[in-house]
Amino acid sequence: MTIVPESDYPDIPPAEAWVNETLGRKIAVLKAVYAGCRDADTTIDVDDEMWNGLVTGGSHAGDASRWARMHYLYGGRSAMRTIADALIAADASLPSRIMDFPCGHGRVLRFLRAAFPHATIYGGDINAGGVAFCAERFGALPVASAVDLERVALPQSLDLVWCGSLVTHLPEASGLVLIRRLLDALAPGGLAGITVCARGMDWAQRRIFKTIPDAQYERIEAQRRQSGFGYADYPGQQGYGMAFVDLRWVQKILDLRADAYLLSYAEKAWHGSQDVAWIVKRSLDYWYDWAKD
Repeated sequence: MTIVPESDYPDIPPAEAWVNETLGRKIAVLKAVYAGCRDADTTIDVDDEMWNGLVTGGSHAGDASRWARMHYLYGGRSAMRTIADALIAADASLPSRIMDFPCGHGRVLRFLRAAFPHATIYGGDINAGGVAFCAERFGALPVASAVDLERVALPQSLDLVWCGSLVTHLPEASGLVLIRRLLDALAPGGLAGITVCARGMDWAQRRIFKTIPDAQYERIEAQRRQSGFGYADYPGQQGYGMAFVDLRWVQKILDLRADAYLLSYAEKAWHGSQDVAWIVKRSLDYWYDWAKD
C-alpha cells in the first residue's frame, strides 16, 4: 500500500486558542438561550391579538385556557431554538443589537430580552399597542411600522433580526420590499430569520385548521405551483392575507444580492408549522479559513 507522506504534505491543526474561542462562542449562545427560555417574563397583555386568537379562535379542543398559554409561549421558545441554531452555525458572538419585527405584544421579544439582557432590542409593529407594551414591559425601543414598508425607519447595524409571520401575510411585492429592508438593516455578519408558510402549513391547512377559506387557498396553491409564490387576500381585506412559498422563491430573492447568502433553511422550525430561512449578511466572496475551519 502506498500512502501520501505526511512530511511532504504536513497538516497544521487549529490552534488551541482558536478552538477554545470557537467553542466558547457556541457555549455562550446555548447558555443565553437556556436562560431566555427559563427566565422570560410570561406576562400577557389582555389586548394581545395572538393570545385572544388562541383563546377564542377554536384552535384548542376542550379547555382552551389550559393549553393557550403553553401554545403561546411555545412560539417564543421555538423561536429561541432556531435562533440558537443560526448563531451557532454562523459562529457568531452574542448579538448586541436585535430587532423583533413584527413584535406584536412580545411573544418572542420577551425571550430575547431574557436571553440577551445587555442587548439593545427594538420592537417594531404596525400594532401601536403591542409596541408600547414591549417598550414598557421588556425595555424594547419602539419602531413604528406602516403599511408602506418603504416609509418605515428601521434601526441599522443590527446583529440579529427575527421576522416571525409577516412575509406569510403579504403580497409578493410587499414581501420583497420587507426582506430587502431587513437585509439592508443588518450589520456585516448579521443574521435575519424570516419565517414562511410552505409544506408544513399546507399540511396543517388541509388537515388541522384553516388559515384562509378553501376557495382562496386553492388560488394560492395554483400560483405557488407555477411560480413558487402564492397569495390571496383575506376575505374583505386588501393587501393583507396569506402567502405560501417554496424554497425556490427564497433562493430567487438571494440571487438578486451579492452581499448575503442563505445560511440555513429549516422546515417547520417555528411553532411546528412555519419554515425559517436564515440569511447572513456576508458577501459571496466571503470565504472560510480552511487552515482552521
